Amino acid sequence: MATLKRYRVNWTGFSGAPGLSTFYGSSSADLLDDLRTFFNAIKAFIPLTATMQFPNAGDLIDDTTGTITGLWGEAVALNVVGTYASAYSAPSGMNVSWITSGIVAGRRVRGRTFIVPYGGYEADGSLLNSSVTTTATAAAALVTATAGSLMIWSRPQTVPAVRAGSSYPIVASTVADTPTVLRSRRD
Repeated sequence: MATLKRYRVNWTGFSGAPGLSTFYGSSSADLLDDLRTFFNAIKAFIPLTATMQFPNAGDLIDDTTGTITGLWGEAVALNVVGTYASAYSAPSGMNVSWITSGIVAGRRVRGRTFIVPYGGYEADGSLLNSSVTTTATAAAALVTATAGSLMIWSRPQTVPAVRAGSSYPIVASTVADTPTVLRSRRD
């Protein structure tokens, strides 16, 4: 059993808002500044109407059961505001895949963070090489800065078979060079 800190970064100020990026960290680490640094590094491709708000408190979670066990608190991190001033597609963007060495039920434990809305596109709709490179560099820096404290949580499962939850440190990241579209259940 491990206790995880749940970080919920709220996105506001754009068509389709609000958005949410959820991260998990080991209970012994303070990750707000590292997460803020990641978003600050890619804000040039996030529309200037979008604001990422970082909580200074959140839930502590037992990774085996998913039970909330308490509350964590850290110093307040300032918001990050996008600086991309051109037209953008509100429901599309890019995603970062977070890689672990964990295997659960015969599958590698991985996570994803969707960066939507996003403004780093070529005229043909593909992602700008510079935006992919910038985001990949920022993601790799986040993995390095958090040094095993940024986690992916494999949730507990009750159907079809009971399986306890578990968590694994992120060891690497990749950034796809193809656009991603986020859809809600209302679409």
